[in-house]
Amino acid sequence: MSKKLGWESLEEYLRTWSSLHAYHEAHPSDAAKKGGGKDGDIVDRLVAQIREVRAESSSPGKAAQGTNEIEVAWPLVMMMIKRK
Repeated sequence: MSKKLGWESLEEYLRTWSSLHAYHEAHPSDAAKKGGGKDGDIVDRLVAQIREVRAESSSPGKAAQGTNEIEVAWPLVMMMIKRK
């Protein structure tokens, strides 16, 4: 399963993770940095890194295509079980 997300949507999705909330509870000083871009909290730093890598991987001399969104994929398994 995959979906293309804009940068804001990616950040919003990452901020729904319960593991992020647990991390911020353990590191309140990091949570206070939210919205600071490269110097922000852990989500801000991650999104900034992904954007950097995306920009670096584009062809030199050409505008990076699709840099306004990123494709996110989730592994999906469907189990079908038949009752006896």
